[in-house]
Amino acid sequence: MSFGPTPKNNSRGGTPKSFGPSARNIRKRVIKAGWGNDDFENLDDLTLKEKYPNILNFYVEPPGCDIRLETMETLAMERLRFLRIIEKYSSLMKNEEWVQKVKDDINSNGLSDYINLQPRGLANREETCYRNRAKDYFSHFILRLAYSRTDDLRRWFISMEVDTFRLRCMMFPEVLEQLTVAYNLGFQKAEKDDVEKFKEDLVNTLNSTYRKSKKDNLTVESIKDKEFFKVRFTEALDLVRTRKVFLYQGQCFVPISDIQHLLTFQFKSLLTQNIALTAKILPNLDEDDRLIRMLSELDKRYTGADYTVDKNSKDTIKPEQIKPLKDNGAFPLCMRYMQTTLEKTHHLKYNSRLQYGLFLKGIGLSMDDAIRFFRGEFTKAHVDPEKFDKEYTYGIRYNYGKDGKKVNWAPWNCMRVITQSVGAGECNGCPYRHHDPDILRGHLVQSGLEGDALNQVVNLAKEGHFQKACSTQFKATHKGQELSTAITEHPNQYYQESVNGGPKVAETNKARANLKTERVNMY
Repeated sequence: MSFGPTPKNNSRGGTPKSFGPSARNIRKRVIKAGWGNDDFENLDDLTLKEKYPNILNFYVEPPGCDIRLETMETLAMERLRFLRIIEKYSSLMKNEEWVQKVKDDINSNGLSDYINLQPRGLANREETCYRNRAKDYFSHFILRLAYSRTDDLRRWFISMEVDTFRLRCMMFPEVLEQLTVAYNLGFQKAEKDDVEKFKEDLVNTLNSTYRKSKKDNLTVESIKDKEFFKVRFTEALDLVRTRKVFLYQGQCFVPISDIQHLLTFQFKSLLTQNIALTAKILPNLDEDDRLIRMLSELDKRYTGADYTVDKNSKDTIKPEQIKPLKDNGAFPLCMRYMQTTLEKTHHLKYNSRLQYGLFLKGIGLSMDDAIRFFRGEFTKAHVDPEKFDKEYTYGIRYNYGKDGKKVNWAPWNCMRVITQSVGAGECNGCPYRHHDPDILRGHLVQSGLEGDALNQVVNLAKEGHFQKACSTQFKATHKGQELSTAITEHPNQYYQESVNGGPKVAETNKARANLKTERVNMY
């Protein structure tokens, strides 16, 4: 039985229906962790070279190999960090500039193993590259298990993996034809008679302004030497949408230089099918509670700074400073809204107290001051001091690790804030996601936003780019300054860079300064 991707000999083009094992077979291979005699951490160079000959993969066959749970978690977290970097640039035009930006970010985050897959001189030794390919293969399947649980998770995973595949196609164009042979995709090449028949249309298409990045200036004579694939338009939607191919009776004439678009379509189709099969076996994955717990929590893992309070930190605030900080724009909109609600109603519900309390803890409010702050607000309404001490003090002490589990809880990151449920009458969550556009617009106006910047932020929120909307609001209200990460990753990051100052716009890393938009996880 195959360890890695197995070429098929009976494919006739299109989406090969024979790719991918059945749900029953997947279940056997996933649950039976000891299948095979190999151990992932002890695979020798010869085995790696035999099992992972291709730089690009369609991830058809699950790896049948022993792997420790700790190694699984490490690989899963690495790939999650990798895909979240891909996500940062998912809305940019997929060109050489995009490739360079993504590569720079990946390398700066210590994840170069996931793009160093081709032996090239001393820097990329052959055995290292084959080991990297194995890491890539295993980590894909581990994360596929975690992201098969819901439709939203599956959509996000497929989108990021498709962008990853596209990135590698652009990085390693020399192996694309090899991939079509390895998987026997059977793309139909256009006959010379067809090329001759439509030569003028093909020349006009390839020389059009829609393909202005191409350097060739083709003529009717030179077009005869070009190779084309003839495929249905549904298999080259990217090229059809951007008017880069000649279309006749539902058939696209795709030049061999654009083969990556066909491969990307095949990859997406197969991954969509196989991740649906993986979802079917998840209810039966009950062999190990640790595995189930790890997979179920993986999508909520945060991979940035946690902003846990440092006992030696000199950054502290007093209750009297909270309102001025909010009014001066130091709080992100989510925290600003909760503070405003607290000032008006003198009360916050449980989830709001938890989210806001941890934020205040992270910016330097001590436990005693937090109790004094919330007692001062709550007792202005219907809560008397005795009731407050009895019903609310425990929750504050719990946040600071003094009661209950006695854990030094970290403030919530943006992903945690965005993905939580918000009930009626609650003010927690992310306003960019949980508020109606008209209500959101009103909050933004109160924060000092107006004009084109206001419309831009509202539109980003409507399109689902919640963290980008927040960072755009930061840039608009902090003249000459923007967040160092291009998108808001943590409410406490917003506060720190607002108070302490982040990089100036002109000094921002060029790989991030031109980011147009950003898509966020949405569950």
